[in-house]
Amino acid sequence: MNINYIKRKNSFGFGDLVYIIYLFDTKILTMMRITFLYLALLPIFSCTQNKPEDEYFRRAKALLATTPIVDTHIDFPWHLVEHKKWYTPGYTAFALKNPEGDFDLERAKKGGLYGPFMSIYIPASFQKEPGRSKQVADSLIDMVHAIVKDHPDKFALAPRSDDILTNFKKGIVSLPMGMENGSPLDKIEDVAYFHQRGIRYVTLTHGKDNHISDSSYDTLHTHHGLSDYGREVVREMNRVGIMVDVRSDHRCSGGGSKTTDRDAFCMQAFYPGL
Repeated sequence: MNINYIKRKNSFGFGDLVYIIYLFDTKILTMMRITFLYLALLPIFSCTQNKPEDEYFRRAKALLATTPIVDTHIDFPWHLVEHKKWYTPGYTAFALKNPEGDFDLERAKKGGLYGPFMSIYIPASFQKEPGRSKQVADSLIDMVHAIVKDHPDKFALAPRSDDILTNFKKGIVSLPMGMENGSPLDKIEDVAYFHQRGIRYVTLTHGKDNHISDSSYDTLHTHHGLSDYGREVVREMNRVGIMVDVRSDHRCSGGGSKTTDRDAFCMQAFYPGL
């Protein structure tokens, strides 16, 4: 995998932070700047939707006609589990139209979202049973693969950033994947295993401390940051090409961002260090 990492600027605001979070290859740099320009202007457009389109709106729409939006966290897989839709006959069709949820093909294409990262979310409760987290992760990844298999003219996997752009030109929505909670990484070989399965970022922990890292939601501070094994995991993620997400890491910085020799990112959160 040809992942390039963007060096942090000396100072940046909300737009630049989100821009860094959403990048996983320098070839998407222009695409992301366009995406967030468009999103920043949406409130203005909604207030003037009954008026003739102004020049900025026309330009934004023209840019989105050639530039896909990427979102690094879509909880669609777990939505199907939570709402007992998974494994019902024809469940993959919910990816086409799903009014109850926050994602489906119809709305994605209408809004220009052609790179939604499917979140492989592992609740902390599964950490109690050895091997259970990995089993759940594999099942959710299988779900994403099944959606692509059942609707190959509408969805495709995207192990590389180039794939998102290639699929976009064909009118196909890419389904890259990120793992929310690193608890399935029971042994160091699991890092390469999940990379091979399509995972391109891992949130080190979630609601509870795990064997990799302390959680910002927990009060135990089991490792006071990363565990020794967690440091090995981060280095292996660097090696194989999986981004380090420290969103739920203790204080959303801790050992994760200090150990990685690549830029880490903090998804869905802000912290005083910025």
